[in-house]
Amino acid sequence: MWNTDSWWWKIAVLAAILAIRETVRWATNSSHAEHKAEHKRAARPWIEVLDSSMIAFAFVFFMVLPWILQAFYIPSGSMENTLRYRPTSDRLLVAKWIYHVRDPQRGDVVVFHPPPLARANAGEDYIKRCIGVPGDIIEIRNRQVWRNGALLREPYVKWSRDARLSGYDLKIIDGVIYSREYSFDGTIGFWQREGSVGHDESDFPLPEESNQGFIENTPSQPIPAGYFLALGDHRNASSDGHVWGLVPRENFLGKAMCVFWPLGRAGTLDRISRSNAVALSPRITRARRELLLR
Repeated sequence: MWNTDSWWWKIAVLAAILAIRETVRWATNSSHAEHKAEHKRAARPWIEVLDSSMIAFAFVFFMVLPWILQAFYIPSGSMENTLRYRPTSDRLLVAKWIYHVRDPQRGDVVVFHPPPLARANAGEDYIKRCIGVPGDIIEIRNRQVWRNGALLREPYVKWSRDARLSGYDLKIIDGVIYSREYSFDGTIGFWQREGSVGHDESDFPLPEESNQGFIENTPSQPIPAGYFLALGDHRNASSDGHVWGLVPRENFLGKAMCVFWPLGRAGTLDRISRSNAVALSPRITRARRELLLR
C-alpha cells in the first residue's frame, strides 16, 4: 500500500503525467507540416485530459489528503464494538484539518502515528479513543477509569472473555505509565512500566519489590503538557496507552468523523458510540435510552 503521506511518490506521479503530456505535445509538433493541424486537433482532448488529471491529482494528494480529509480502514479489533474489524472492516473518513486548529479533546476517536514503544510496522497508523488530555489525572482500577477524581462513564467500552487479561490498573507517575494486569483466574500481576507490558520477562525483568511498593503508594499524577492518553474501546484486547505510554501532540493525524462503509453501518462516530451504549444495555429503561440518544 502506498504511503499517502510521502511526498516523493506524489511528485513522481505528477512528473510522469507531465512527461506523458509533453511527449504527446512534442509528437504533435514534430509532425509534417501538412498533418500538423490535424494531429493537434486529435491530440487536444488527450492534453486536456492530462492537464485535468494533474490538477485533480495535485488537489487531492497535495491539499485534501494531507490537510483536509482522508479515508482509513480499521486494521484490528481494538475499537470494537464501536468500530468493526470482522467480518467486514469499517471504512472511516478522518478530518485531518481539525487538529491544525485545535488540540484533541476527551472522547475523540483519534488517528495518530504510534509512539516508538508501540513497536508498530513502518507507516502504520493507530486509531484509539482520547481518554486524557494534558493536566488530567487518570487512574484505572480494574476496569474503572477515574479522571480528575470522578468515575468516567464509558458505555462504549467492550470487555471480552476470550482476551488475554480480564482487566488492569493504571497510573501515571512522572509522565510514565505503569500498569498491572488481572488474569481471569484472579491473579494480579506486578506493576510494569510502559513498553514492558505483555512481553517476555527475560527482556523486561519484573521490578524490584521496593519499586512495587513505591508505585502502589504513589498517587497518579497529571498528564504532562503536550501528551495525551489514548485507549482502545475493546479495552482488554487493545495495544494502547497502558502498553506503550502517552501520545505526543505532534503524532496526531486527525479525528475520525464517520463510517461510510459498509452502508449498513454508515453514520457519525458520536451516533455510533451512543447507539452502541444502548445495544450493550438491553434492560435499559425507555427514559434512559432517550437520554443516551440526545
